[in-house]
Amino acid sequence: MIFNNDRLQYSTEKNMYFYYEFIKVEDIEKYAQSTKEGINILKEIQQTVDVFLAEKIDFIMNMKEKIAKIFIVYQKGKNKYVMMTNDLKDNKKYKVVIYKSLKEFRKVFQRLNNIDQNASYSKALGNAKEEIEDVYVNKLLGVIHKNKKFHDDNGIELTQLLLNGQGTKGFDLDLFQYIPSTDEYVLFEFLKRKNNYVTNITAHPKRYCWNGKMKDNKQKFNSLWKAKEFFKGRLFLVSYSDDLNEDISLMEVIQCDEEKGILEERKYRLTTREFICWLRDMNTYNEKDKNYLKNFKMVHYGPEFFEDFKNKIKDEEYGKELIN
Repeated sequence: MIFNNDRLQYSTEKNMYFYYEFIKVEDIEKYAQSTKEGINILKEIQQTVDVFLAEKIDFIMNMKEKIAKIFIVYQKGKNKYVMMTNDLKDNKKYKVVIYKSLKEFRKVFQRLNNIDQNASYSKALGNAKEEIEDVYVNKLLGVIHKNKKFHDDNGIELTQLLLNGQGTKGFDLDLFQYIPSTDEYVLFEFLKRKNNYVTNITAHPKRYCWNGKMKDNKQKFNSLWKAKEFFKGRLFLVSYSDDLNEDISLMEVIQCDEEKGILEERKYRLTTREFICWLRDMNTYNEKDKNYLKNFKMVHYGPEFFEDFKNKIKDEEYGKELIN
């Protein structure tokens, strides 16, 4: 199934990821009891939340990679927090810690955020997104999972409160999937096009990243690539706009360099309807074939093309094969 990810953070020192899931509940007191086992708390929560979140919790608990799984249970307006962290040697064991004030929990969260002193910061959360929640991704998840009332704020509001203006060293994955039949992870990042001088087809991260400028946002893309490599998966960048009549660009990143940027990709063009239908198919995909987009026209761009990318976009070379 396809899920959204609340927060990922890589630790160079530990060579592992911290995978955060924020769970908002109606009554925190039900779970803030030191005598309860972490696995039992999670199972109890699964019985009270909707099917999507219950399955998402199950998905995270069963991930076999060496990752620190951190579940944060909270109630809006209450200064009490339950944090459960897995035992890396036993997926069924979770350490439970109860924090009775925002100040106390903030210190812990900020310490985790800075677990690698030399790690690069991403944009402050308040600047990185226009809304507290990603409305476009939420709507897509609602359609994919046939839930018109779907809502998930990714814990962004609480994360902002905990970081208290501190730059974040973590990031979120817009959509995240593991496909058992191909034994492969698929990562999706959505890029909203705001520049009227380009289209969804001609838009590309290298137009504004890896350029040495102050507002260069290459760190997010480098983090996505690192996650793709860690999980031995696939990374798709989705270029879209508010206009649902405009076709969507889907870019699969094949090679990426931290300093040079994207070096190779496969590019596809889909209508909004085709894209939604494709995501629905992906949500229940059970074939052995890893060519998930075999029914759509593809253009390949390699290192030679990206080496001269600035001139290529000036000459309107990028995406032209998919425009007509």
